Amino acid sequence: MISLQRYGIILRQIGPDDLEKVRLWRNGPDVVKYMAYRDEITPQMQQRWFQGLCKRGDLYFLICDAGKDVGVINLKDIDRQKQEAEGGIFMGAEEFCNSLTPFRASLCLADFGFEVLGLQRIRAHILDGNRRAIRYNTLLGYKPTQIIVDQSNRRYYLERADHYHHVLPRLAKVMGYQP
Repeated sequence: MISLQRYGIILRQIGPDDLEKVRLWRNGPDVVKYMAYRDEITPQMQQRWFQGLCKRGDLYFLICDAGKDVGVINLKDIDRQKQEAEGGIFMGAEEFCNSLTPFRASLCLADFGFEVLGLQRIRAHILDGNRRAIRYNTLLGYKPTQIIVDQSNRRYYLERADHYHHVLPRLAKVMGYQP
């Protein structure tokens, strides 16, 4: 199990004991409205999802802040040939949504992806109407493309060079950390 710690945050790889908590968060009205898949996820579906991500090598982490599990962040569809992966995040604890916690978690995971996995870029798919996610990802340095996936998800990319030369120095300073 992978555990990452940086920027005052801990990312702990999801295990079988975390599945019900993650499922309840994911089915919550404040999370599901921003997802492309909006049907209720059953415990059986969650178990199949977990088995699949383990086989594929997708990396899902609990975001832990101040000793509390508060959300989920991931790198999936990791393509070592193209040196890219898809990232995603959602907060299960609403009180952390408008804090620095999501930013710290995203920076920690991007560092891991670029430094350890050797990625050159991370992509995100964002519903065109999800203004909060668009604003958030833009602050993280993601840039929109003209690529639309599943009719309403626009593809965004974060390039490694942008992360280290522009985004990380600015956000780390705001958060009080040295990049």
